[in-house]
Amino acid sequence: MMTARRGSDYIIVNAGLKLSPDESASVERLLASETLKRAPRVHAVLSYLLERSAEGRPEEINEQAIGEAVFRRPCGYNPSEDNIVRVTMRHLRERLDRYYETEGAAERWVVRIPKGRYFPVIAAREISAPPLLDEPPLILSPALSSHAATHFWSSPFLLRVGLVILLVGNVVLGYELILQRTRAAYPVNQAGLVGDVFGDPGQRLSIIGADSDLQAYRQIFGHVVSLRSYLDRTYLPPPDTIQDTEESKRIWNFIGKRKDTNISSALVAADLQRALAPRQINLRHPRDCTVRDFEHDNVVLLGGPWINPWGQLFEDRLNFRVVAPDSNAAGSEIVNLRPQSNEPRLYQTHNEGAFAVSYVRLAMVPNLRDGGKVILVGANSEEALEAGGAFLVRPDAERELLERAHTKSGSSLRPFELVLETKGLESTPRRVRIVAYRPLGS
Repeated sequence: MMTARRGSDYIIVNAGLKLSPDESASVERLLASETLKRAPRVHAVLSYLLERSAEGRPEEINEQAIGEAVFRRPCGYNPSEDNIVRVTMRHLRERLDRYYETEGAAERWVVRIPKGRYFPVIAAREISAPPLLDEPPLILSPALSSHAATHFWSSPFLLRVGLVILLVGNVVLGYELILQRTRAAYPVNQAGLVGDVFGDPGQRLSIIGADSDLQAYRQIFGHVVSLRSYLDRTYLPPPDTIQDTEESKRIWNFIGKRKDTNISSALVAADLQRALAPRQINLRHPRDCTVRDFEHDNVVLLGGPWINPWGQLFEDRLNFRVVAPDSNAAGSEIVNLRPQSNEPRLYQTHNEGAFAVSYVRLAMVPNLRDGGKVILVGANSEEALEAGGAFLVRPDAERELLERAHTKSGSSLRPFELVLETKGLESTPRRVRIVAYRPLGS
């Protein structure tokens, strides 16, 4: 029998091969992952499927049995009239995909629920090598610190980078296709705050997405790239430290030469384009920008200052700072430098019962020459970043902000910063509200 170990016990996953200790540990990490913990209903279903499979009769697991056992539906209820199990199974498959693209990117073994079935299977996966550029192969030499080299060459990091390349490689293309469709499909729709603030078609507007390579860089090397080192490329290993292997060539091409953004940035950009259609906006990668872009233009910066380094130009003006914590190489926290009454000093992701809670730092500041505006949207989860983008285009959200600012229109709004709290289920925000607000000096 194929089994997954939990403590000193074994859970039978499906008929087949008994799991090795590494395979069992992989299943344990899945069950303990934040990806599943943030979706309690999905977690409960997967736990039930694993426990039922442990009894050795996976064929007896069906929609009605899950509904009765997990969702407390009455015995003999009609699943055709209540689709809660089918919907949750779809979310479970999506969560599994997300886990193996993020937290579980280095896992050699994957758990899947085949479509049309209700029992889990586990299998080894092969990670395809990313396409290579026509350049000499590169490798880091021992001249790098032992800490960086150890992390750089460890197998889990190589697997994670390979998966991120496969995941993100299509994002830029998808980003452009989404925006092209919104330009063609939507009429003029000056919606929400972004419509009032950036409604003048005579002034250029640029949306600058996050650099997804920098997140992978931090996960590999453990530190944040400064704007200066990003501009002069000194954060990359110097050429004279490069040797010749295929693996390091792939990684070098990924962290040093690609121009990819993340999916959340693409979705937010599409929302902003739709709100401003048919006005043309400029979609930029951080690597293609210069300081001049921030002297006269209107700009929306997506992602915190460690995955969009241009945000570092404005971070010292703000009380709410988006930082990359040492404890989480892939995440962000929002620090409140001067908490007011009933405000926390730190905004971190957490769970409140069945709800996943995360935060967005949203700020509007003058550009470097005070001839335009810069909006910064940073968050400590992908869902929160998307919620921040939605806040910019929702008329009801603008009304809430204007009440806080004691003004009547977005066009007269003074510089500000705020923190949004998002609560949601299944990665979908159900509630977004302002929990802290600060006006900024001119």
